[in-house]
Amino acid sequence: MKHLSIILFISISLLTPIVQGKDEAQSRHDKIYAFQHKLTPSLLFKTDGRFFADLENGSKSKLIGIAKESVDSTFAKALTIQPVKNKDAYTITFQKPAEPPECYHVLLIKSDDEYLYYTLEKGIDVFGQGNPSFLCQWTPGGNT
Repeated sequence: MKHLSIILFISISLLTPIVQGKDEAQSRHDKIYAFQHKLTPSLLFKTDGRFFADLENGSKSKLIGIAKESVDSTFAKALTIQPVKNKDAYTITFQKPAEPPECYHVLLIKSDDEYLYYTLEKGIDVFGQGNPSFLCQWTPGGNT
């Protein structure tokens, strides 16, 4: 029973930021992070290809609507979605990140029967050498 309680606590802790998308206590940064690192990957990995098919059909309004609902209209208006020439891929460009690890861009790729999700994120300038960025890959189980 103790293990079940711990698993339940961890599950609730992980899901709370996503569920609280409209909660005013959640910072704008947290909402942006959830959109870029939780919601959008979930759309790619957990809709059996429907999200990617919407992009292929030129439908961007669903993602922009989700951005408006989960973050705000300023964030949604700055979002652009572009196909990658001669590839089964799309880039999503966001407003300039305010703080790490918000994304500059996301790359969505369809490769055979799987989908790939990459982020180009603002990093922390630990060594004082400029504006560091990090390229990260996300999988259905999280980031790698």
